[in-house]
Amino acid sequence: SAPFAAFTLIAPKDVAESQLVARALVPIDAPCPTIEATGSQGSITIDMTQRRPGATAAPAFSTVLSCSAPLPTGLTEATIAGLTIPASLPPQVDQVAIFADSGCRVDDKRIQDCNDPDAWPLGKIAEQIAAAKPDVILDPGDYYYREMACPTEAAAKCSPGPAPTEGMPFDENDKGWLYEAINPMSPMFPVAPIAFLRGNHEDCGRAGNGFFLYFDPRPGNEATCAPERTPDGLEVAQPQTTPTWAFDLAVPTNRTLRVAMVDNAY
Repeated sequence: SAPFAAFTLIAPKDVAESQLVARALVPIDAPCPTIEATGSQGSITIDMTQRRPGATAAPAFSTVLSCSAPLPTGLTEATIAGLTIPASLPPQVDQVAIFADSGCRVDDKRIQDCNDPDAWPLGKIAEQIAAAKPDVILDPGDYYYREMACPTEAAAKCSPGPAPTEGMPFDENDKGWLYEAINPMSPMFPVAPIAFLRGNHEDCGRAGNGFFLYFDPRPGNEATCAPERTPDGLEVAQPQTTPTWAFDLAVPTNRTLRVAMVDNAY
């Protein structure tokens, strides 16, 4: 079955020599797809591995499977189930796109009109970024703003975005991530690799699980925000800060832009 999305993340050197990791989001019962790539080694097929949420968070992530693979150096083209993804970092970066704070606010103070592209312009912004064809895209975080079920009287504004999953001590779920971030951002995904950073909205009491499942490039940290089992039920994971990392981009006149990725969720 077709992926919901496929994109390329900028990653630490110890995760991928190319500094790129491919991600694909597919229906939960589908196998992880393969990456079909071309480069200095000719045509190659790259297997992807599953990223699974922590067991305590799993009920909120029961419809979307996250798949991941580091990309080798020397690639010129890559596709996942027919979707083009960026295959390499450009040798020189001339244009950077940056945007943030992109979710649609649904809380007890304000109901944003998530169905009006002018009132919630993330889709429009993504299309503008795609049309500008930047070399890299930077997003410092805050992808998820929905904190409650859409009130009946506001259904025209904030449906069909999903309510928080019952029994979970956080606001997010996989359908919410598709609605809040993945689907509206998708025009940018074939254009340039993206560095996604964790914002305070991605703390463990709001939307941290999805961030680690979908947007963090490092392996093995998917359960960072999984709730803790206590005699009184599930409680939010303890605050934490993931290690800072950085990447370098060659920019004009023989200079280097160093981008430091600092976890500021808390």
